[in-house]
Amino acid sequence: MNEPTQRWWSHRSNIALAVFVAIGGYFLWTEHRAHVIEFLPWLLVLGCGAMHLFMHRGH
Repeated sequence: MNEPTQRWWSHRSNIALAVFVAIGGYFLWTEHRAHVIEFLPWLLVLGCGAMHLFMHRGH
């Protein structure tokens, strides 16, 4: 009934996804730095809205 939970990095697909996201983030930062910096204030606004939606948990 209570199975031990595995860590997310124990699966190869999750490690590959993390590496892909890290490489993509690096290239996004180096090639499109001006665009990324312009988007950061909107990311804060979207993050606040997402936290409001997902952290109320039914009340």
